[in-house]
Amino acid sequence: MREGSLSEPSRCTCRSVFGISRIKASGYRLMVRSSSRGWVASSLAPFSPNVEATTLCYYAFGVFLCLGRSRYRARLGRTTSGGVLHMPEGTRRSKSQGLAGQDASQDAAGSPETEAEIQKRLLSSIIELSSSAIFAKDLEGRYVVANAACADIFSLPAEMVIGRTDAELVPPDTAKAFSDTDAMAISSGRVQELIESLAVGEEKRSYLVRKAPWRDASGAIVGSVGISRDITAVVRAEAEVNRNRERLERLVDILQHPAKTAQEFLDFALAQAIALTESAIGYIYRYDEPRWEFVLNSWSKGVMDACTVMNPSTRYELDKTGIWGDAVRERRSIVVNDFEAPDSRRKGYPRGHVPLRRFMTVPVFRDGTIVGVVGLANKEADYDPTDVLQVSLLMDVVWKVTEQKQNEERIRELLEEKELLLKEVHHRVKNNMNTILSLLSLQAGAMKDRAAIEALGDMESRVRSMSVLYDKLYRSDHFQSLSIADYLSSLVDEIVAVFPERVRLTVEKRIDDFALEIAKIQPLGILIGELLTNAMKYAFAGREEGSILVAASMKDGTATVVVRDDGVGLPEEPGPGSSGGFGLLLVESLASQMGGTLSIDREGGTRVALEFPI
Repeated sequence: MREGSLSEPSRCTCRSVFGISRIKASGYRLMVRSSSRGWVASSLAPFSPNVEATTLCYYAFGVFLCLGRSRYRARLGRTTSGGVLHMPEGTRRSKSQGLAGQDASQDAAGSPETEAEIQKRLLSSIIELSSSAIFAKDLEGRYVVANAACADIFSLPAEMVIGRTDAELVPPDTAKAFSDTDAMAISSGRVQELIESLAVGEEKRSYLVRKAPWRDASGAIVGSVGISRDITAVVRAEAEVNRNRERLERLVDILQHPAKTAQEFLDFALAQAIALTESAIGYIYRYDEPRWEFVLNSWSKGVMDACTVMNPSTRYELDKTGIWGDAVRERRSIVVNDFEAPDSRRKGYPRGHVPLRRFMTVPVFRDGTIVGVVGLANKEADYDPTDVLQVSLLMDVVWKVTEQKQNEERIRELLEEKELLLKEVHHRVKNNMNTILSLLSLQAGAMKDRAAIEALGDMESRVRSMSVLYDKLYRSDHFQSLSIADYLSSLVDEIVAVFPERVRLTVEKRIDDFALEIAKIQPLGILIGELLTNAMKYAFAGREEGSILVAASMKDGTATVVVRDDGVGLPEEPGPGSSGGFGLLLVESLASQMGGTLSIDREGGTRVALEFPI
């Protein structure tokens, strides 16, 4: 209720609306009762002598002039879709009589109204002005009270609702649902709150309804009363939130799916899109825009089992496709909710094709280019714009991940090709080194000069260390590093085997297993080969037996390699740093190349230790 002073009322307003003179209206308070929050005292400004042709608002409202207990009331109706104001029956008056026609505190005979009558009139006004539907039914289910909002639900005037039952106003299944909830309120004797649905025109609307038993003065139940509020917007918003949540959940499932290939990933994504839209079947086609060609990528499970088309194709040219190709031709999503209805765009499908009832096809874009088309079909309900949006958003992310997986697959293929090539290279290098070893051995056998024979033998030992390395690389799955335990153990066995006739030798290997990069393991192999060859040739001269220890360990990023024998010991000259002795000079050079330090102990044989950073 809003109030304002009616200090300068027009004669037209006073006489036409309230049925009193302008003079009499002066000093009265103006009160406007309305369900529209925008109404204020100035709402009477649009009034004119032709009140019935004046569009005021789309809500019922009441206008009062008040002075003490005297009230002059104009009860206005609701505008029609054409904008013409219609007055409820019984409120229209001639210009001379006005809309109210009398003091609101007196009846037609001039008798004062009782307080109960005033309260009843007030309650009727409140009910009529409510934006919620308010109604009462007798025990037979006939409407006894129905305000304007209630009548609007049935698209009928209120007087045409009164006296009718739900069975006469709505479809049978809806009428039964209404009657059941009426009966629930009556039988329980308590307030019942529930959500009811009703088709209004071509759309389904939802209402939050509170129903209770209607009792007479004695307390006996004579019917039911209720109030209903339209919550369609809320229900739709909640449904949209739920669908968005479901889409995000399915997107998370897709992104976390442990697919090994892009094909497996797209198959899973299609299954999720079908579930998201509550479809029965679906497909994904890749599209080559420069060639105008579709290539089948994925069909949903069960489709090919149900399809009896002879020799189905997996490639289609754009100009030979029907309505499903329009997604590319028109560069937009296509929805058909009645596939049986005539459509000039549809070319039909071959005999044995899975029957279609409803269908939607969505193009997938990447940088403005169509790269794929997703089709879904046979949802129980109609496809709507939300389905299109959900699938578009879903497949946009899916396609990006698919491209990433395809790139990963390509990188994996390239790496496999590289590894295969490296294996072939290492194999050829190893074979070439074996050829060199054979040539060196043949050359040494043909030589008479002992110094030349020993020089060729030393060279053979150095080549052998590299041959072992390439043999290990050829058999390894990794070419950047190698297990030092595997490599050194084989290298020691290879070199010792070259000197079978020398002495009864005990070889001990204490080699920890750690990886070493190829850049360091290659010079290390030559270095150890040099030390072992030197020990086998000179350490045990004049003896029948001896022992050799080869050890390797790693601690705090530093590797330590030791070669020790219990032979005659290395002479002082030449030694590390001297100008003589090619073998030791080579060892020093290799240690420097590895960034390591070399130490030699001649007590009780020879012990050479190398430390270098890993």
